[in-house]
Amino acid sequence: MLFLLAFAVLACKSGQDKNIVRGYKKLDAEDLNPEQKNKTAVLGKQILSTCNTSHLKPLSPKDATDKVIKNMTVKRMTQTCLKFRTQYGNFKELTFVEAYKNRKTDEIVYRYQAKFDKKNALKELRMLVNEQNQLAAVQSKDWNDVFVP
Repeated sequence: MLFLLAFAVLACKSGQDKNIVRGYKKLDAEDLNPEQKNKTAVLGKQILSTCNTSHLKPLSPKDATDKVIKNMTVKRMTQTCLKFRTQYGNFKELTFVEAYKNRKTDEIVYRYQAKFDKKNALKELRMLVNEQNQLAAVQSKDWNDVFVP
């Protein structure tokens, strides 16, 4: 009986899609909207470049939700940029790594690797795009090779 139970558990696990992580499905390159991907890259570079130039270009309602626009204030960006410049140096480049689709909300998470002056400075910039093609969230965290929702 124990053998049958162990076999059933292993059979169920092996049948799972390896591209699904806690309700998120990894998207293949051909599944991505190239315009949306490009938009997130441009906006991500624009946001991180603010730390180098000290000039915040406001996001438009076409590009971002009201919540994101409201949170992306000069005061908040100044605080974030001060921390980033102190710990990581100047922003250098942003590289697309992968995208995941939330299977419940249809939002797409674009993961970018952000590189800075200092060698130990490798951050993740996560751009969440909603069904209206707007940034619904922008998040920065330490880089992890594995996607963790």
